[in-house]
Amino acid sequence: MNWVGRTFEAEVGPVAHGGHCVSRVEGRVVFVRHALPGEVVLVEVTEDKGGSYCRADAVRVLEAAEERVEPPCPLAAPGLCGGCDWQHATPEFQRELKARVVAEQLSRLAGIEWPVEVEALPGGPLDWRSRVRLVAGRDGRAGLRAHRSHQVVALDDCPIAVPGALDPVLARRWRPGTELEVTSDGDGRTHLRELSVVRGKRRAKQLSGGIAVQHAAGRDWKLDAHGFWQVHPAAADTLAAVVGEWAKAPQDALVWDLYSGAGLFASVLASQVGPRGEVVAVESGRRAVADGEAALADLPQVRWRG
Repeated sequence: MNWVGRTFEAEVGPVAHGGHCVSRVEGRVVFVRHALPGEVVLVEVTEDKGGSYCRADAVRVLEAAEERVEPPCPLAAPGLCGGCDWQHATPEFQRELKARVVAEQLSRLAGIEWPVEVEALPGGPLDWRSRVRLVAGRDGRAGLRAHRSHQVVALDDCPIAVPGALDPVLARRWRPGTELEVTSDGDGRTHLRELSVVRGKRRAKQLSGGIAVQHAAGRDWKLDAHGFWQVHPAAADTLAAVVGEWAKAPQDALVWDLYSGAGLFASVLASQVGPRGEVVAVESGRRAVADGEAALADLPQVRWRG
């Protein structure tokens, strides 16, 4: 029997991957969103493909966890925006939940027991996301898709996005189905690209900007605004520091940087191996390689492979 639309009371168990918690009802696993471990909630099943599990939303909280808070975004709710998984938890508990997921994956898949700790990046839980992809709904308003759905939830604002970055998109109407990529760079400039399908072919049109300036690892990077870069403004420096600390590449060594992107980590490793060492940066994206070659032109010990 298909359970979609069925509602029932459930005790919420441990956190699972993808913003869900695990509950067990009548011998089946129910992956519940918008709940927290230890809560008692009323759930509504949203997806059931048969078998041992189904998916559901917590539509009413009967016994709340201490860590539950009012989400800062009104669209972080059942049936609405699918962008944020844990806004109904305190920031501290959000990090704890993510740590539990990583620890469980390491234990179950690799047999590694590791005391995982997720640390907060500078800047707080809001106003940080520097890249957002939106889509225009049937009414032409830009928004984000609901969880596991093509339904578009129109936005008036996004509390986690860099303030003002989405204003050019939200201020007008677009052709329904148009996708819009917004990037805010390290200098605060907004870059907007329109993605559409014309006669079966996917086309990209740059509406503003195009070359993003980022600042990380002690240098300036001029990059394709819509190529890969860390979404959180503090992430690039943070990760580069960790790579440098963990690698401790010796002088004159040969080091490989796989999936190197534009060479953020390669720049750190190059400073460790020195001018007589070698860093081989491996990246399949031609634009990323070109950007990396330009950014690291002063480091001849970095060699690129596409």
